[in-house]
Amino acid sequence: MKAGYINDGKFVDSNLGVPQGGILSPLLSNIYLHDFDIFMTRLINQYTTPGRVSRSNPRYYYLRNIQKKEGLNAELSKELRNTSSVIRTGTRVRYNRFTDD
Repeated sequence: MKAGYINDGKFVDSNLGVPQGGILSPLLSNIYLHDFDIFMTRLINQYTTPGRVSRSNPRYYYLRNIQKKEGLNAELSKELRNTSSVIRTGTRVRYNRFTDD
């Protein structure tokens, strides 16, 4: 489609894109993005691990319990900050597409 746009009050001719505000704009955007949706669905199916993708890190909770019992300790606090509370065991891919007119 040929559609122009206005930049700083001046019309610029362009042959790219879909005209905004038109009644067909949402329909044409969905047609154009359909192939990308299929591509993303394949990526999701290929890379997403079924089931849970993380589990609790026992080292983190051990350090946290020690900190609760002993109180604030600079060395322990530093190690706790550098220790993740979860261990990643898989991959989850999510895709969300928005179109705006």
